[in-house]
Amino acid sequence: MQNQRDDAKKVRVQFGSKEYFDLAAKNGPAHAWLTLGTNLQFVLDETTYEIYE
Repeated sequence: MQNQRDDAKKVRVQFGSKEYFDLAAKNGPAHAWLTLGTNLQFVLDETTYEIYE
């Protein structure tokens, strides 16, 4: 489990959307997290990403 800062930027991205594939293509480290499922949260570069169906 990752620690999330209260002031971290939060971004919701729908699984399979254009934004989802843009995130995967433009941010290599995000790709590892995105392979874990369709409903998840992870912190990357002080931003909390929520992937949802």
